Amino acid sequence: MKKILTLSLLLMAFAFVGCNHNTTPNATKAANYDLAIMDQGQLILFDMTDKSAMPVEEKDSLFNMVYADNRIYYSVKHDNNTFLKFVDLNDPELKSQLAADWEVPYDLCVGTAYYCLEAPALAYIPEANILGMHYMQSPNYGYSEFRVFDLADGKSYSADDWTGDLSEILYNPDYTDPYEGMFACAEDNGDLYYRQGDDMIFLADRLKFDIEDSFIEELPYYCVLSVDPTNRFVLFQALTYLGDDDEFHGPQCLASLDGKVQKILGDYDESYPGQWLPDGSLVYGTKDGIHLLTPDGKDEMLYPGTCFVIKQ
Repeated sequence: MKKILTLSLLLMAFAFVGCNHNTTPNATKAANYDLAIMDQGQLILFDMTDKSAMPVEEKDSLFNMVYADNRIYYSVKHDNNTFLKFVDLNDPELKSQLAADWEVPYDLCVGTAYYCLEAPALAYIPEANILGMHYMQSPNYGYSEFRVFDLADGKSYSADDWTGDLSEILYNPDYTDPYEGMFACAEDNGDLYYRQGDDMIFLADRLKFDIEDSFIEELPYYCVLSVDPTNRFVLFQALTYLGDDDEFHGPQCLASLDGKVQKILGDYDESYPGQWLPDGSLVYGTKDGIHLLTPDGKDEMLYPGTCFVIKQ
C-alpha cells in the first residue's frame, strides 16, 4: 500500500551553482531586495519587482543564509573556520559585516543527512530572537551540535551554554502535523488526494514520473511540503527513487486543490522546497535556475541557480 509522508522543515539548506544573469548596481533600492541568492558561494540580492540583481562584495564563500529584521545573515568558511556575517538592507553601501565567530570548524558540519546537502542550515527563530544552525555529521543521520547566535547581545553560543530555553521551540511535544486530515493516499492506487468533505480530489493522477525500475511497484510516495497562503495550491514531493545516501528522492510538484492543475517542477534536483509569496505565487529552483510561478500559470526564470531565500 502506498503512503503519504509529511514534512515540517525548521531549517533549510541549499546547493549553489553558476550564474550569468545581468546585474544592476543600484544600491539606492536596497530595501526592495526581497530575494537572496547564493551564486558560486557569493551573495546576490534580487529585486523581484524590476528583476534587477546586485552582487555583494564578499571575499569568503557562503554556505547558508536567512533574512532577519531587514538584514541578510549568512555563514562563511575561511580556511577551516566558520563565521557569521550580515548585510543590512538599510545600508546604502550594502557592505558585508562580521556578526560573530561560530567557533566550530567547517569540517565538522560536512555530511549528508535527511534533506540536507553538504552544509548546515541557518534559521531565524523570532520567538527566541536568535539565529540557529545545526551542524550535521554523517553517517549517523543526526545532529552533532546546535549553535545559537543571540540577536540581543550579538554573541555565539552552543545550545548548552545559551541561557534561553529552546525546548518549546525546537522540540515541541504538542506539535501536530498541520496537513493531517487534509491529504492522504488512496487504498486502491496509492495516488495522492485532497479531502473535500466526502470527496477525494486526486492531485497526481495525471503526472508521469520517471521511477527507478527496482522500486516501480512501491513508488512514488508523496511528501506534502506546504499549502499556499491563498489555500488554492499544494506543494509536494514525489519520492521516486532511492539515493546513494539511502534516502528517497524525487521532484517537487504543484497541484491546485481542485485537481485541475498538476505540474512537475522540473526534473529531479537537490534543491529545497519552494517558497510561497502572499498572492499564491511560488518561487522554486530547478537545475536550470530559480523560477517564479504565478497563480495564472505563468512560469518565469528569474536567475540561474537553485539556492535562495525569500524575505517574509
